[in-house]
Order: sequence, then C-alpha cells, then structure tokens
Amino acid sequence: MPKKKKFKSGVLPRSLSVARLALGGVVRTGWAKVRSVGLNEIAKADRVRALLQTQGLILAKELSELKGSLMKVGQVLSFYGEQFLPPEFTEILKTLQTKASPLDWETIEKTYRRSLGPVKWVELEIDREPVGAASLGQVHSAVVKATGEKLALKAQYPGVKKAIDSDLKVLRLLLKAGNWVPFTPALDRIFEEARVLLHQEVDYEMEFKLTEKYHQLFGSDPRFVVPRPIARYSSSEVLATTFEEGVPLDSEEVLSLSQSRRDRLGESFFELFLKEVFEFHFLQTDPHFGNFRVRIDPQGVRDQIICFDFGAARPLSEDFLNRYATLVRSLVAGDAAASRKALIALEFIDEASDATQFQKLYELCGILMEPVMTGAEYDWNKSDLAMRSLAGSRYFIFQPNIRLPPTEMISLNRKAGGIYILMSKLGARFKPRPILDKYLGL
Repeated sequence: MPKKKKFKSGVLPRSLSVARLALGGVVRTGWAKVRSVGLNEIAKADRVRALLQTQGLILAKELSELKGSLMKVGQVLSFYGEQFLPPEFTEILKTLQTKASPLDWETIEKTYRRSLGPVKWVELEIDREPVGAASLGQVHSAVVKATGEKLALKAQYPGVKKAIDSDLKVLRLLLKAGNWVPFTPALDRIFEEARVLLHQEVDYEMEFKLTEKYHQLFGSDPRFVVPRPIARYSSSEVLATTFEEGVPLDSEEVLSLSQSRRDRLGESFFELFLKEVFEFHFLQTDPHFGNFRVRIDPQGVRDQIICFDFGAARPLSEDFLNRYATLVRSLVAGDAAASRKALIALEFIDEASDATQFQKLYELCGILMEPVMTGAEYDWNKSDLAMRSLAGSRYFIFQPNIRLPPTEMISLNRKAGGIYILMSKLGARFKPRPILDKYLGL
C-alpha cells in the first residue's frame, strides 16, 4: 500500500496547488521552445518528449496528493486521453488508476466516528490499514463484534463534495495554461460527463440504492458476486457492505490460471456487459481493474467475478437502446446503408455528412465489431484492436464541427472499452458472436 497522505480539503489550498502546476507548465513549455531554437527535428522531438514526461509526472503526483475530483478527472483523462494526448502523457496519467495513496488513519477515523455516532462506533472493530484507496474515498475492513460478520466500509474523503466544481474549473485552467491538451468539443464533453458523474459518485445514499439494485440483478447468476449493502452502518459519508474476498484481476493468481479458466472469465466479462445493456438497461460505467476482483474456486470449476463501486451506474433509455441495437444489427449484417441511418439516429453524423466522414466512421465501427463479425474464436491476447480503434478515432476528435453522440453512448463506449481491456489482460479466447446473438435475438 502506498505511503499515506494528508489531505488538502480546502478549496484555497487545492486551487493554489493547481495554480502552481499551471505556472510551472507555462514556464517549462516556454523554456523548452527557447532551448529548441536551432535544433534539428529529431532533437526537437526528443526535447518535447522529455518535457511531456516531466509534466506528466508532476501532474500525476500532484493530482494523486490532491485526490478528490482532480484525481478522478485525471483518471478519466487517462482513459479517453489516448485519443488526443501524447502517449508519454497518458502512460503516466494511467498510474492514477492503480497507485492511489490512502489517507492517514487520523483523518479517516474522524469521518467514521462522525458518521457512525458513539453507539455504532463501539459495535465495530475497524482495521486501521485500508484494503483499498481511490480518488474519492478509501475502504477499510471491519468486524461486527457481536456477530463476527466482516464488512467493508468505504469512507468518503473530507471536503470532496464541496470541491468538485471548483476543482474542475481550476483543472481546466491548468490544462489550458500549461498547453498540456488541445481543447476540443470532445474534451468539453468529457469534463461535463466527469462533473455529472462526480456529483453522483459522492452521493453515498444513491450509491447504497444502486448497490442494492445490482445485488438483486445479479443475485441469480452464480458467475458474479455483488456486495450486499448494510443500512445500519451506512450514511452520507460511509457506505457499508458485506466484505467479499477476492484477488485483483491482474494478479499473478489470476493470470496464472489455466487458459480454459481465463477463457471462462473472459466470457463472463463479455456477457456482464451485454446483460447490463440489453437485459438490465443499467450500466456501471467505471470499468477499471480496481472495480473487479476474482474469487478463485479451489476446485477449479466455478471462479467468480466480484463487482464493486456502483456510484457511477446509470440507466439506459429504451429509445437509446433501440437505436443502438439497430446499429449493432446493421453492422453484423454488413449493411452499410442501414448503418448510416443508424449512425444518424444516434447523432454521430447528420444527413448532410459527406461520404468520407461516414466511411471513416463505418470503418471504425468495423474495427470495434471485429470480434463478433464471425462465429470464430477470438484471441484477445493477440488483438491490437484497441490501438487500431484509437488510431481510427483520432480523425473525429480533431474535426472542428464533430457531432458528439448522446452521453449514454459515451458511457457505453467507455464500458465496452474497459471490458475489452479486461479480456485482453486475461488473454482470453472464446467465441463472442453466439453470446451477442443471444442478447440481440439473432
């Protein structure tokens, strides 16, 4: 577990930290341009690459220490950023997804005591060492003294609710002043999506209800485990659930499982996504590794996927799902004319879009649909689908008049991309087409 940090919860110290970052970015960028005068193109490229790596390291370190919405947006940028950020920058930002530093116990203890009150506080024995830390809160295990039941307590970092809007404003200023990212309509949409999701994710009373909903939805499927929320110890600052034992998806214990067991896990992840979209009409939109664990079956028969963190879950409207299903069916059928109509209905393009723009978008859809275009086995370990889809999407990111799809589509694409990455990490091999056909009724 990374070294514990003190938390800058006030708006002023957080804003000053970001202002310091922005000023440093401006100075470093200007100095690099001065020092690049007279250099050949290769030397200039090397100097810019070194500058980006330095800026990325500084930004990731400061966002990690500031936590809250600043760190969360850094995580979001690391996910989407490959479409418009230099690789040197995004690779460093990705560390925000896996290396969050926990806060010191003295700070978190105050949250627990305030939330639980004196009566419920003495009912629990809380482990001071966190079992997990994220951008908006951290998790401690606890035992109910009277029954021995083991719980997971997620405590919200102090001040994160109040800091969201101001954090996003100063972070935009930081990125713009430091010339670290190009500002496009796509980036505006990402910030707006992050703002909405952040306000939802710090609403622990809503997350309690969403966790309960997912627990019920997946309750009859033995492949998945969702913690059961515990009302007695939950509040607006603490979410209490049953403690579900498992190991990280990218751990050696999981990656050393036999090919057939990893294949089954990959199939389960693929069907989890399809279940959410086409059966439940409800999507958990934050698919990074930390939100899943694997419960390994000692008998080697029924490994299970444990799903966490439903604060960012969102419903998918029937109208949107009908349009999305129409697009998928047209792509599977290879019907370009029907696909164009479906893309117009989903607001990716309009009637006036030229043939070149449609063709590029149609080719990008073909890349994303590649695993299900035949009934053959797909080897996720050997696939370069993610790189090809990112390369194809760059064209649209930098179009000045790009039509941005509905936020539901952005959330769905984010989940699909995360599931693709999970299956690639597992090195899974299976036939995805029959699973898709089942949910599309083909």
